[in-house]
Amino acid sequence: MLVPASGVAVPSQSQASAEGSAFDLGLIFRTLRRRFYVPILLAIIGVAAGVWLQSAIQPRYTSFVEILLDPRRADAFGAEAQFGTVLVDSSKIASVVSIIESSELLRRVVRDLKLADTPEFGDPPVSLRAKVLAFLPVTAPFTPPNDTQTREERALGRLEKVVRAERVGVTYVLTVSASSSNPEMAQKLAQAVADTYLDDQITLKRTAIQRDIVWLADRVDEARKQLMQSEEAVEAVRRKFGLVDTDRGAGVTTDRQAVSDINTQLTQAQTDLASRRARYEQADRIRAAGGSLEGLPEAANSHVIENLRKTEADVASKLADQSRIYADTFPEVRRLRDQDALLQRQINAEVGRIVDGLRAEYETAAARERDLRNQLAQSAAIENSTAKSDGRIQLRDAQRVVEANRTLHDSLLTRLRDVQQQQTREEPEARVISRADIPDRPSWPKPLILPLGGGAGFLLLGLGFTLAPTLLESRFVSVAEVERRLGLLVFGGIPLLRRRDLASPRRRASVADYAARKPLSHFAESLRTLRAYLRISADGHPSILQVTSSIPGEGKSTTAAALAISAATAGVPTVLIDVDLRSSSLSAMFDLRGKEGLADILELNKPYRSVIRELDDMPLAVIGAGSAFLPRPDMVNSKRFEALLRDLTQHYGLVILDTPPVLPVSDALVIAKHADATILVVEWRATTKKLAEQAVKVLRTINAPLVGVMLNKVDVSKVGLYEYGYGYGYHYGQNGSRRDRGKSRRS
Repeated sequence: MLVPASGVAVPSQSQASAEGSAFDLGLIFRTLRRRFYVPILLAIIGVAAGVWLQSAIQPRYTSFVEILLDPRRADAFGAEAQFGTVLVDSSKIASVVSIIESSELLRRVVRDLKLADTPEFGDPPVSLRAKVLAFLPVTAPFTPPNDTQTREERALGRLEKVVRAERVGVTYVLTVSASSSNPEMAQKLAQAVADTYLDDQITLKRTAIQRDIVWLADRVDEARKQLMQSEEAVEAVRRKFGLVDTDRGAGVTTDRQAVSDINTQLTQAQTDLASRRARYEQADRIRAAGGSLEGLPEAANSHVIENLRKTEADVASKLADQSRIYADTFPEVRRLRDQDALLQRQINAEVGRIVDGLRAEYETAAARERDLRNQLAQSAAIENSTAKSDGRIQLRDAQRVVEANRTLHDSLLTRLRDVQQQQTREEPEARVISRADIPDRPSWPKPLILPLGGGAGFLLLGLGFTLAPTLLESRFVSVAEVERRLGLLVFGGIPLLRRRDLASPRRRASVADYAARKPLSHFAESLRTLRAYLRISADGHPSILQVTSSIPGEGKSTTAAALAISAATAGVPTVLIDVDLRSSSLSAMFDLRGKEGLADILELNKPYRSVIRELDDMPLAVIGAGSAFLPRPDMVNSKRFEALLRDLTQHYGLVILDTPPVLPVSDALVIAKHADATILVVEWRATTKKLAEQAVKVLRTINAPLVGVMLNKVDVSKVGLYEYGYGYGYHYGQNGSRRDRGKSRRS
């Protein structure tokens, strides 16, 4: 059975699918090595073009100004200015950037610096059309408008393109830049834009404050008038209903105050009445019970009773002294006793008088309490009358209006004073922290940027020109590409034979005869290499070899014939069968077209020995396609065809089947089950990769014995036969003599 020689690595299908979409780095490297001069030459051209362009471009200078935005609120004063700060948000900073780049602000810069009169900003541009028309004598040159307004608008448009404002990180700092072909002009522009913005902010702030002052003053006057009108309305309600406010606050009238005072006096009178009643009733109970009234608080606090008690104590002391000396009838003793009784009667009389005073006080307090009750009832009736109630309601409503108007007036007046104080400060919301300097080097073009950029760009362009044909190649051009995409071993490449190669002194030789006529040529060597890979030798086992291709025209018939001749020349008994019944190119090659052949054997039961053609000079036999006019397409899928192959393998060492292409028809797939090995012929730089991959996929689907690929029609003048190792052989000169050829170059 035919198999590849041992020790030869064949890429697997999984490896082929994994690497099918990858780039062949070796192929890219070889392509760059062969055409390295293209990207290098283009890179040199790019550097030269960059140097010329940089010298031709007018340099631009850029000057920068840094502005710090004040994060404090505009309405913060004193301690609030320190602790009442807020962060400047991104939207406000973006608004400041828009203001700096606005047309209105830049228009002021144009007028202040008179940029309309400078050639850089005010002169009209010279267009390509104007330059072309200037060379035509019959055409009047186009003169663009150049009036003052047009020059100002032109200068404004150009200034908008060269002025930029950007925020520095997340800080409150803005960088304002301006570009010009003149460094002094760049410095003037940047500083003028910053100063104009600051002046504009101060002017706007002053204008806004003045506008606020006028508006607030008008509002204060209106609020004062409303307050006065509301106070007059309060006074009118008071006069109408007789509601006079007291000094106890707004809304407290005399009637309400009188009721409140009487109510307070009544409470005090009731308290006093209860106290006096309690003291009188206590004294009255003691007297009714016959007890001593001297223990009453009033009696104990009486000075009269106190003096009488002292006198009584003196008399009692004297009486005791006289009684120890004299008898009771002694006159002095009787006098002292009478005096003591008199003092006792005086004390009792004083105590009675005190009790009568308590009763009188109690009765007086009761009468006063009754009188206050009557007064409270009368005042409450007056206070709760319907007219007074409506008046109080209207008075409260009018007083609420007065309070609201007074609050509004006070707040407006306070705000007016704050704005007036703010007018005297005039602190801007931004300030310049870094003034514009005159730039000492151009900002554009940067040194070496155009030469390096031109060199890099043209280098990439050269790499594209060099690698694009290789990377975008849709056909097979190398052995490594075939093995990687198809996952099959490439046995070799059959060189392309031109007419001068086939020239013969007697006649024009065919491609199949070329290997026999020039056995030391590359063509013959490639066939011997194929036989070596497949172990086809004189003492090999009988084998059936199928030769097919993806599509017609790839040279499979020529390859099959040449391989048969090469094997026969080596002494291997070989039979070559034209199974491509539709094309029968092999039959035409051996002058067997229209003669009996395979179709006659299978359709008319002709014995193969009657139709086979034996060659006289080598052990090679050929069976043509046959003479059947319309052979059946499925005749190869028959027992008779299988029996024919079995008989041929008994008499020949090698059976080569030239079968139809895989993709157009299904004959090759049917025949593949009878073959011991299948070779796919791929035409170099002609067969697309997708077609070859599809053919391999179809053959593998039916488990065909696909063993390898043979590249056909390889142009050795453009690429070496082998991408690995070195070739060695002989080359025949035009005079028929041979000369040695050394090591071939690697592709």
